[in-house]
Amino acid sequence: MTQTSQLPQQPQAGIPDEPLAPPGASEATRLMCAGTYLDAAYRDAVIEELYVREERIAAPSLGHDAARVLAHALRARRIELGWAGT
Repeated sequence: MTQTSQLPQQPQAGIPDEPLAPPGASEATRLMCAGTYLDAAYRDAVIEELYVREERIAAPSLGHDAARVLAHALRARRIELGWAGT
């Protein structure tokens, strides 16, 4: 009599157990949005790269929502200008 032992099921490589968060809800998006309020140079760079330079096409953003980051950057600039009184 041969006894065979059962091996536990191995997870498949490359397939995460939990579904990935949508780009708008990712940790990277959240931190980059917060950064637009905290760092004026970063905020200006986001606006310059994604909004001002119309001749350039932004590369696809993988893992974060660039449109949401741009929206927060524009809002942060508008808030700063409102506090400046201009």
